[in-house]
Formats: sequence, C-alpha cells, structure tokens
Amino acid sequence: MGALAALISSACISAAVSYTAPLDPGAPHIPWLRVGPVSGYLFYYGADGPWREKPERVIITTGGGPAGGFATKILWHVRGGAATLRLTGRRLDGSGRFTQTFPAIGGGFFPSTVVVPAPGCWGVTVRSGHRVRRFAFLALAP
Repeated sequence: MGALAALISSACISAAVSYTAPLDPGAPHIPWLRVGPVSGYLFYYGADGPWREKPERVIITTGGGPAGGFATKILWHVRGGAATLRLTGRRLDGSGRFTQTFPAIGGGFFPSTVVVPAPGCWGVTVRSGHRVRRFAFLALAP
C-alpha cells in the first residue's frame, strides 16, 4: 500500500468485515458486513487485492470490474426489502457521488458490482423499500 493510500485508510473508518458463518439463511459462507436488516456478502474478498492488508475492514477498488481492476461483486441481502435496491455513495473526504440500482433475484438478495468512481472514503447508503442502512467504504485505485 502506498503512502497516500495508507494516509487515507488511517482516516477512513470503513465498515467491519465478519468471517463467521452468515446470519442470513441461504447466504454464501464468505466475508460479510451487516447493519440491522442489511447484509453485504463480499465475493471479491476471495481474490488477491488490497483488502488482504487490512482484512478486518471493507476496502473496495475503483472501476468495479476486471478491465478497471477487481470485480467488486457484493451480494446484498435486505430483510423486508422491496423489488429493487438502490446504492448511493457520497465521498466523505472530497467531492464525488454515485448511484446504482439493482433488481432482486428472490429471497431479499440483490447481486451487484459496486462501481466506486474515485479513491477515497465513501459513505454508502443501501436502500430497499423502507429499509435504509449506511456503511463507509475505503476505495483504493487498483
């Protein structure tokens, strides 16, 4: 991790990652994060990447896909959600925003590839129906 990335990561308190068995029935047994009725299953944590250096906190890379680095796939689960999930991100340490929408595949699950547009500390809001939760993600360039 470069000096700038280390400085940013020390100032950004991103969401905690759990490695225990998932709490949601039918969820994959992979690293995950959770706030109330919203969980995110971090498929990309199985690949080599910058998250290996700080595995206890959510780190994501910019670009969202293999052409831009890592495929940042997150399977969201929202207990009591609606048919779609909306992600909105706002950069907390600079300027920038993003919005993405994903359809449900059943059982409250929403597959996504999260595309964070720039490195930095991001506040991410996950919304499905009346369920709304917020997380912080540290984004690094691939």
